[in-house]
Amino acid sequence: FPQTLIGGFDIAARELYLDQLSQQITEQGEPDDDQGINITVRPFNLRQLHDARLLDPEHLETLVAITGMVTRTSTIIPELQTAHYRCDICTNTVDIQVLQGRIDEPTSCPAVGCRAKQSMRLIHNLCFYKDKQIVRIQENPDSMPDGQTP
Repeated sequence: FPQTLIGGFDIAARELYLDQLSQQITEQGEPDDDQGINITVRPFNLRQLHDARLLDPEHLETLVAITGMVTRTSTIIPELQTAHYRCDICTNTVDIQVLQGRIDEPTSCPAVGCRAKQSMRLIHNLCFYKDKQIVRIQENPDSMPDGQTP
């Protein structure tokens, strides 16, 4: 899956940066301040370009480069990545990863001494969100066959 692979690129780039930073610190004697370093890898200039009209179901969950014209973009919206739940009875907390847009909400408290049913509440300000934007793309007018609509 491209999302998993690109996430791995992000981690590898950050580790490489921190390795280079630690070498620089030992040479220059500067303090180590790697808190908050966030490196994001975004591939571009892929070798093969596809026309938007020629995309098929086989291209789902793959990384493809397409030619086209952006016709509309949404505002940047937060997308939940990690949900943070707290038990109303014992205040035990649990973090749950969102996998492919689905959250497995806890139906009972996982604490051994509690196990209360339907007591877990989502604490939205302690959840982790990622920015998301929806982009609508239309094929280039130059690449459309005669008489076809975009």
